[in-house]
Amino acid sequence: MRRRNKVALFLAADLVIGAVLWHVYSKSGDSPQQAVTKVATLARNGDWSGVYDHLCDSDRHQYTGAEIQTGGTGALQLLHGLAGVHVTATQATSVHVIGPLALPAEQVSGQLVPPLGTPVDFRVTTVRQLNGWRLCLSVGGYAVPSLGIDVPLG
Repeated sequence: MRRRNKVALFLAADLVIGAVLWHVYSKSGDSPQQAVTKVATLARNGDWSGVYDHLCDSDRHQYTGAEIQTGGTGALQLLHGLAGVHVTATQATSVHVIGPLALPAEQVSGQLVPPLGTPVDFRVTTVRQLNGWRLCLSVGGYAVPSLGIDVPLG
């Protein structure tokens, strides 16, 4: 009987310590909107390894850095580059991401505002991991309606 009590106490302590560590290590000063503007700035500067570093773990397991660079370069050509474009991330809405682990997730909406021309609306999903908020393309939930891009969440 004593052995069961020790095991139960060990498991309870493990759960509490794990919850505290998750809270402490996942607590960072960034927000979903800041994660989006950070990635946009890295892309504008052509820092594709930086963009790759700011993607969620799921994306990094599914795509290589080279694939992100190729896809990102193609996307920038559709947008005629990001030079001089100001990115505004105006709204973040909590969403549920289906997967093996329920991570906090937010869909961020905003606009790419060029120096000349019409702003382009966008929406992208971010998830909170131990290293902060990260863009997560592999769960869907990204769109640029004016370009005909709309990948639903899920």
